[in-house]
Amino acid sequence: MIQTEERGCPAAEPLIPPWTLRVRTLFNRVTWGALPLVLGIPLAFLTVLIGFVATWKEAFLLAAGLGAFFVVLWAISCAILDLLGGLEASYLLSERGIHFAMGRRSRDVADAVAVVGALAGSATTAGAGLLARSEQEADITWREIRRVRVVEKARYVEVRGRLLSKPIGIYCTPENFEAVREIVRIRASASSSRDREQPKLSRTNPR
Repeated sequence: MIQTEERGCPAAEPLIPPWTLRVRTLFNRVTWGALPLVLGIPLAFLTVLIGFVATWKEAFLLAAGLGAFFVVLWAISCAILDLLGGLEASYLLSERGIHFAMGRRSRDVADAVAVVGALAGSATTAGAGLLARSEQEADITWREIRRVRVVEKARYVEVRGRLLSKPIGIYCTPENFEAVREIVRIRASASSSRDREQPKLSRTNPR
């Protein structure tokens, strides 16, 4: 159940009924496709930073090691969530924008993984829980949207704000996918036209 409190996208009249669904993540191409974008910028920045105080070879090796470490953490998080039924995601599309919240059970799983990892002295397991926990909630207003990506086959709509902002992925049901796609397209375009900057829309259909 989504709690529409005063956050980045406060409570407003829903445009369509809020929905909750479970998403398998470990072998989800959409999920893994977003990982390079999430890790790429911080690792590139870290490489340049270390390159100025050490050798470039050391900088690249460290960045590669950290990248591999976080990929392992992500895989562990996805595997645990899938074993327990998948990521429970709730969405609300309102007059103000889009709100995403991880389901209570998925939040509890992430917290439990972090605690168990810490008690067992496993930095990898604890990190996996903390990584999943960081994805608990997200908000974006229609005015902030600058890019929209649609993956037809996965019934997935991704919205992104300004440069370097974290995207929000909307997983839809077979019944509401068309409605969600059109609402996002129309609302984002209408808000951006007032700011004189149209959002970029792209469609992909992975095999």
